[in-house]
Amino acid sequence: MPRSAEPREAEDSEPRKPEPAPKRKLPLRRRIDVAKRARDRGESYETPGGKWMPQREQRPPCTDGCRLKCSQRLSSKDRLEIFQTFWSIADHAAQWNFIARNMRVTPKEKCTTVRGESRRSFTRTYYFQPRTNREQVCKTMFLNTLGISNAWVATVCKKLTLNGFVSDDGRGKIGHRRKKLVELV
Repeated sequence: MPRSAEPREAEDSEPRKPEPAPKRKLPLRRRIDVAKRARDRGESYETPGGKWMPQREQRPPCTDGCRLKCSQRLSSKDRLEIFQTFWSIADHAAQWNFIARNMRVTPKEKCTTVRGESRRSFTRTYYFQPRTNREQVCKTMFLNTLGISNAWVATVCKKLTLNGFVSDDGRGKIGHRRKKLVELV
């Protein structure tokens, strides 16, 4: 066989290192990710500890003794539509914004305590907009229609900014970086 007149490059004689494969996002089928997505949609899911959590359900409306008469102004069909809309969002931050849009926090108007200062400084009013008009509802009706606890509302109030939006959720945003010490010479 005749030899090629082209000189061999030095790179060909050295063994090549394989390039690292690009990092791929973990598959969605992981049990924790599936449970997280189901939890955000209000569906039943299994916790990492193996406990089954039931599906979110709408609780009964407020009683007939409600001073706002919420159950008379808001039909069960409207309540179910609001419930399904809230849980179809399937994003925790967007659900917080939904709560913030349907709630108003104002400074309290008058102080009725005789002794000392009251710990309450704000009044929360809750609203739903089933059709074209915005209906004020009581706290019980608000929480039971959405199928949530008071902790959701407390979190929204804590994260509420001056412009009416909820600040971002900080989970998973910090990152695990090594801190380098800078030596002073």
